[in-house]
Amino acid sequence: MTDAFDRLEAELRRAVTRLDPAAPDTGRQSSAMRRRRAPRAPRTWRPVTVGLLLSLLVLTSAAWGLARLISSGSPVAYRFGRPVAGDGLGVPLPATVELLPLRVQDPAGGPPWGIRVFHTSRGFGCLQVGRIVSGELGVLGTDGAFADDGRFHELRPGVVLDRDDCVPLDGSGHPHIAIHDGMFPAGGLLAGCQPPGTLGLRPGHTCPAADLRSLDFGFAGPDATTIEYATGAATATVQASPPDGAYLIVGRPGEPVAPVRPPAARVAPVRPPAARPVPGAVRRPVGPPLGGLVPYTATQTPVGPVVVRVDYRDGTSCLVRASTKPAGGCPAHGPVAVSQPLPSPAAVTTPLHVTLTGRDKTAVLHLSFRARVGVQSERTGYSFLIALPDWRHGPPRPGRLRCATQLGLDLDRDVRAGQTVHFAAPLSGEYCTGTYRIQLLYRVQPPHPSPGGAINLSYPGRLVGAASLTIP
Repeated sequence: MTDAFDRLEAELRRAVTRLDPAAPDTGRQSSAMRRRRAPRAPRTWRPVTVGLLLSLLVLTSAAWGLARLISSGSPVAYRFGRPVAGDGLGVPLPATVELLPLRVQDPAGGPPWGIRVFHTSRGFGCLQVGRIVSGELGVLGTDGAFADDGRFHELRPGVVLDRDDCVPLDGSGHPHIAIHDGMFPAGGLLAGCQPPGTLGLRPGHTCPAADLRSLDFGFAGPDATTIEYATGAATATVQASPPDGAYLIVGRPGEPVAPVRPPAARVAPVRPPAARPVPGAVRRPVGPPLGGLVPYTATQTPVGPVVVRVDYRDGTSCLVRASTKPAGGCPAHGPVAVSQPLPSPAAVTTPLHVTLTGRDKTAVLHLSFRARVGVQSERTGYSFLIALPDWRHGPPRPGRLRCATQLGLDLDRDVRAGQTVHFAAPLSGEYCTGTYRIQLLYRVQPPHPSPGGAINLSYPGRLVGAASLTIP
């Protein structure tokens, strides 16, 4: 602590020297400077000098005290596993990682909110939102997170807390996403307490109303300049940060009572379709708006109720309207279409091999093929479609309900042309006797993919190979 006050004293002395050159600098006086000088009239400090020094002392002490009061704990863990360059979302590209200078005060005080942006090696644009302490982005150990230790936990680049926080880059290389989370824990991490209406909410784990925030953040596009948002009966604006138009708005749930613009029908929560549940995905409030609030939306452009207007570089504006479509309320300013051609059947066709190991809950289908066309980003990929024995063969027999369906499994990683690919598909509850029919598909991204980081490839794509396996 002594070192900190010594540094503070040195800063104050330098400030005095800059503001009043005649003021003594005892830290720099040499023996020669201490020689007797001619008497001079006493000099008093100007009021402005004293005022500036007092302000500097207060601000410096407050910043130093805040950083000291909040100690650091362990960093936030990787929810979807440590990033891998050729797998899933990929790894952050160092040249694109930026903690934006934007700081948003929390309604209850404490560390401000901030936002980090980056692009990944597999063609995604991602956002990280949290609290800022000592120039670092992270979360607070409150609201049940980190056992309520009250510490600051760093949010490292590449730690993705929700798949919707990453979105495929459009045809011009820019991400577009508008997220409204009407009930988010003030600590910055949806891990301990849960907002009302969350699926599987356990008794006693509901977040206190005072600890919930309304967050609006996203990428408004490279041409966006300002975002206008509702603050009760008035509006305010925030600058969109280049190069992708990132923005962040923080308030209390219900503070933006209604858009100032005439609203359309209320928005139901919009969620991007997914082929299958994503392990570790964050559970969100679902169903109709609670108490007139929209709990959660993720669209390509804003849909309200907080954001009401977006201004663009060419002088045009979008008055945000409610919409249930993935394109959102400003589709004319959405992502540039992606052009990803589908290869011919002759270019991709290859034999598919399947074997089985184990039985019942330990049963695993082992699939393999030699790829003729490579995968180098999220815009293309291989998928397996597994029809279980009872699929399309009349009503399922008692006790075999889980066998009357299809499984869609995505090979969410890069593949080299000519590479032999091995994929293991655990059957677990889908194990039953009969014939399994497996198709291997090559899929490409549609011109306008759905928002969010889930697999965004057109179905059915191109049939690559087929195989079957019978369990007696």
